Amino acid sequence: MTIGIAASGANAGESVRAAVLAAQLLGRGAIGGFAVFAVMLHDGKVCHCVTQRGGATNLAIPDEWLQATRAAAISSGPDRPEPLQQFLPGFDGIGLVSGHRLPNRAGSDGEP
Repeated sequence: MTIGIAASGANAGESVRAAVLAAQLLGRGAIGGFAVFAVMLHDGKVCHCVTQRGGATNLAIPDEWLQATRAAAISSGPDRPEPLQQFLPGFDGIGLVSGHRLPNRAGSDGEP
């Protein structure tokens, strides 16, 4: 099971973290492997923390990020291709996008 969760509003970071932890506790399947957590801070800067194994329980999320008003996370099975931020890209001052099926393999033209 792959999940992507996003929230906007007061303490969005805490809400996203709590939702991913709950899904890991109650869900079945490959959740609890890799995880990416991202926030957009009040100044518009996007910050990420990642782990290949252990899901949200292994993320070192700074307390400040839990108070962010924009946050997102993605989690699934372990050992995904690096950099893990590719699964939850973000751009300063613009936003965050949680994605799952990325075109990692090259197509017939050689481009992903």
